Amino acid sequence: MRSALIHCVGEQAEGHDAAAAKRLPPDERRRHLTDVALAVFAERGYTETELSDVADAAGIRRPLLYHYFGGKEDLYLAVLEHAWAQLAARMAVDPGRGTDVMPSNLVTYLDLIEAEDPCVIIARQARHLDLPRVLETVRMASVGLAHGMALNHLGPGEPTDAAVAVMQAYLGFFEALIEEWQSGQLTRAQVEAAVSDTLPQIAAAAGRIDPAL
Repeated sequence: MRSALIHCVGEQAEGHDAAAAKRLPPDERRRHLTDVALAVFAERGYTETELSDVADAAGIRRPLLYHYFGGKEDLYLAVLEHAWAQLAARMAVDPGRGTDVMPSNLVTYLDLIEAEDPCVIIARQARHLDLPRVLETVRMASVGLAHGMALNHLGPGEPTDAAVAVMQAYLGFFEALIEEWQSGQLTRAQVEAAVSDTLPQIAAAAGRIDPAL
């Protein structure tokens, strides 16, 4: 499926002749290159991807990537930020109604995993890269996601830093559940049951933490 996505994006790029490409506004060109790079990195992984692979898929010369992104890691960071933004946009935030929105958010995310959605692949792939700037981007994105979760379960007031930290730690548990699911040790239904049973309790405990401790 991911190979087909690269092929589709590449065909779109090849469909533009050089003159048309030059007329692309800079912001539009950058977005297009980010989309192409997302598909390539999701398919091949960071280590196995060269800038020439992205350039070929986009139907451009490699120096143009340097012009817009600087280098491979900078391009990956742009892709990672884009992937997280796309995922965040798909997750409902409704302060104080965590029990109501949790099932749909959980189903949405697990559906994206099963569909091999490139944004999910990038977001999960990045956790395993030994690149400080990438890991910091992952951490900040996780904080944002944890903040939304805390709002859903503890809102409408602003959650404490401690509550957000607890929810961020819970994301590590959730990721471990997904790993067990993908390795065949758990079924999807078991993952859904585990999250449905534990997340409200963890959120409630997070809300009771005394910030003065």
